[in-house]
Amino acid sequence: MSVPEDVRRVSRPDHTVVCDSGHDGPEQYMVRQREPGTRINGKVIGHIYNGRFVPLKNKRLLPTDTPEFAVYGSAAVANSVSQDLFQNLTEIFELRQAVTIMAIALVRVLSPGTTDSELQAEYRSSFL
Repeated sequence: MSVPEDVRRVSRPDHTVVCDSGHDGPEQYMVRQREPGTRINGKVIGHIYNGRFVPLKNKRLLPTDTPEFAVYGSAAVANSVSQDLFQNLTEIFELRQAVTIMAIALVRVLSPGTTDSELQAEYRSSFL
């Protein structure tokens, strides 16, 4: 799959290339390191998400099982007003963990009284 031009133009470290992982979600566009003078892609050093480069973190603080994307008005408003908080989370946590934390927080705001065991079902039935 080809990577869109606007994703390729996002500022990122030198000697890197953007690849499409083929999966939708926060880790769709991975940034791979490239050795100068070679055509071989190296290891993944980050991802392009929401129009900016997010580097990988070394430590894993939370489980990496992220729910898949699956009621719209209130979810869209909550998501739009919380983008600054999400940017702060990506500076501290790994991208997948930041998305999980943000999803749990938004489900708790949009559906008060949701228990821990109902979080995944509530998330899947929303447009977060």
